[in-house]
Amino acid sequence: MIDRAHAESLLYRVAVASMTYSPDKAEQQPGYSIEEDVGWCLVAVSSIPLRYRESMRPTIREVIEDSTGCRTQFTRNVMALVSSS
Repeated sequence: MIDRAHAESLLYRVAVASMTYSPDKAEQQPGYSIEEDVGWCLVAVSSIPLRYRESMRPTIREVIEDSTGCRTQFTRNVMALVSSS
């Protein structure tokens, strides 16, 4: 479980990464890797165990690459992790 602030921070970071991503970004910005963006997003939930963060990595990458296809389900999944206390 994570608190709401961390969940919202994760969603914010994924949204920013998604809005600034383009398929040719690596060509336009030598040295860029989408994994840098994914890692930056995961900083928001650094308080949860590594295995859970790592399990989010593929989904975050998908949302960054194609936010229209999976953002609603991703948002639901993240908010389901929010502790009720």
